[in-house]
Amino acid sequence: MLLSFNKGLGKLVASPAYPGLLKSVEWKRGDALTLELRFYSSAQSLVTLALEVGYEMRFAVKASFLEAADTLALASVWTIVTTGDDICYRAALNLNGEDLKTLLGDAATLLLKGELTYTEDGANWTSSQTLAVTIDNDVIKGGEGAPSSLPDVEDWLTARAVRFDIIQALEAGEQLRARNNLGLAPYNAGDISEGFTADLNNGSIQYGILTNDTTINPPINGSEGKTLDICFYTSGGDWKLYFGSNVQPVSLSSDSRYFDLVNNRSYIIKMQRVGYYWTVLSINGPTLVD
Repeated sequence: MLLSFNKGLGKLVASPAYPGLLKSVEWKRGDALTLELRFYSSAQSLVTLALEVGYEMRFAVKASFLEAADTLALASVWTIVTTGDDICYRAALNLNGEDLKTLLGDAATLLLKGELTYTEDGANWTSSQTLAVTIDNDVIKGGEGAPSSLPDVEDWLTARAVRFDIIQALEAGEQLRARNNLGLAPYNAGDISEGFTADLNNGSIQYGILTNDTTINPPINGSEGKTLDICFYTSGGDWKLYFGSNVQPVSLSSDSRYFDLVNNRSYIIKMQRVGYYWTVLSINGPTLVD
């Protein structure tokens, strides 16, 4: 930051060749700012001046004019840098102090007061006009991560909807819901009714509309470990679902082998062949009845 002090005016000026006063500065919190200060005798002279040996100089930023108020940023150690005829005084102004950080908080900006003061004889001090110092909060703190990427539109849609333009591997329940939503008839012709003994192929998915109390009789012949999904929709009442003799429902005894169903609800029964029996793995409905 370049600063120019007109000794004839006793003020900081906007430009060495222009006597207009410097009124404000705007800096960024967190930055390590380097001040470069030059002294001139007047606006008519662009010759830089050196201060007397033994000078003292400070540039301070405060939030209050009170004497007891501590500085929020202070440049008090100056180094003279001479390049040919140019004389410059250089100092670091730390804008990353803890007090400044706390005072600024989450605000976008903070309006403070700044001033330059110096002495060449150790007794008589000269001070600049008070500057309006605007401190902008830093956006990048150092611990930020990269923004989350939006999901691919195709992947997002495929995970949430039944697509008609691509092939999807829908689960049994998803297939049943899709067909019900579209008003399509079940795959196996006719309703699943009382005494149902249709051939349930090992590993197949069966669909239907259950319109009465029904007995499920999966095939007696079946490979060990094979699974069977039976999907249906209840219509016309709260029916009971019975299991055939070669089905071992979870937690059911041989004397009580039924499951209460609720009207107008989709069900999925997952079964697996274990030895002679088909074992009911799960039913996505009410609790099994003993």
